[in-house]
Amino acid sequence: MEVIAQKRFLKELEKSPPQIQKQFRNLSELLKVTNKLSKIPNLKKMVGYEEYYRIRLGGWRVGLRYEDGVIKIIHLMTIGPRGDLFKKFPPN
Repeated sequence: MEVIAQKRFLKELEKSPPQIQKQFRNLSELLKVTNKLSKIPNLKKMVGYEEYYRIRLGGWRVGLRYEDGVIKIIHLMTIGPRGDLFKKFPPN
């Protein structure tokens, strides 16, 4: 699959801890070679949204959008109160 990371996401990734950066590098390699979303570990569909998903990386979440075989990585945030994730992702 084609993977596109938005500029905002890359800035958030730079600020994250080294272990999260390493986990994301491993995840991005997996995203590039996989052909099915079901093969991606810790992937969950966002309830009420057709094309938005989240992936858990330890205490962090990666928000992404899947459309027509292209994965667009949109958001990275640390886990906090559950409502905080839903305030920022998916974007309006």
